Amino acid sequence: MTTTIPTPAPQQPGSAQDIWQICWSIITTRYAQFAGTAGRREYWTFWVARSLIYCGGLLFIFIPVLGVLIGALVGLFWLATFIPRLAAGSRRLHDMGHTGWWQLLLIIPIFGAIALIIMCAQPTRASESTSTGEPPQLYMPSTGPMTGSAGSAR
Repeated sequence: MTTTIPTPAPQQPGSAQDIWQICWSIITTRYAQFAGTAGRREYWTFWVARSLIYCGGLLFIFIPVLGVLIGALVGLFWLATFIPRLAAGSRRLHDMGHTGWWQLLLIIPIFGAIALIIMCAQPTRASESTSTGEPPQLYMPSTGPMTGSAGSAR
């Protein structure tokens, strides 16, 4: 009698595990990597996950005693993800043919953030380095580089 080992179901793009892998790879393997490109999926996945954790923690800072501890943890989280956020933003701007210095628009209250959000929401631009017209590769630590599928939002 032979036993069969069940194979895991194929991972769907946008699954919780996929989101975790993207965020983890940005924080660990691409922590301060300002060179290269980042597609919309990689950038916005990290941006939304980071914002949800940050805002979720801020909801609890008004609880007496516990709020001080959570406030400190939120501050440490912000510091720990500051450089990866700048690096991901720089790679995203490179993907659109801009320099990473455009992130300095965030110095301008409200309008700078709106302008940067609009810039980062633009689709990938083909450049001299990607003459094949293929989308940039998203680094996944467990599987290596992978390209976006036809239906993925980049």
